[in-house]
Amino acid sequence: MPEGTDDCDLFCDKSVCCKGVSYWLLYNMWTWEDIIYLFDMHDEEFHTIPLPDKFRRSKNYVLDEDTSLTQLNESLALFYHPTDKYKTVSPIEMWVMYESSEGQKCWSKFLSIDPIGGIYRTPILFWKSDELLMM
Repeated sequence: MPEGTDDCDLFCDKSVCCKGVSYWLLYNMWTWEDIIYLFDMHDEEFHTIPLPDKFRRSKNYVLDEDTSLTQLNESLALFYHPTDKYKTVSPIEMWVMYESSEGQKCWSKFLSIDPIGGIYRTPILFWKSDELLMM
């Protein structure tokens, strides 16, 4: 396990495998930090990567049942459906990870899905033609 992840909760239902790497959402209960934990099957090593900056400014995004990992065109993607105690209607956001020219892992907001008539659908996955399956 990567250093500093001994006291973490791992959310196995919030995982995806993409290009030989398995990713899980991870919550460190001591630092209140949400991160992505990964196992690279090529080098057989564990690593961690941060969530997008927006998520690091707030706490407990991954504990939200409507946050999930998926794959888009062989890239790691994160769906976030914000909810609050007032059930405010907000768009579902999708963030996609890419590698910069310097080799750094970076996040980019890919799309935002507005609710239709105030009703939410939960994003599930992408079909081959980049059509989003929602439930």
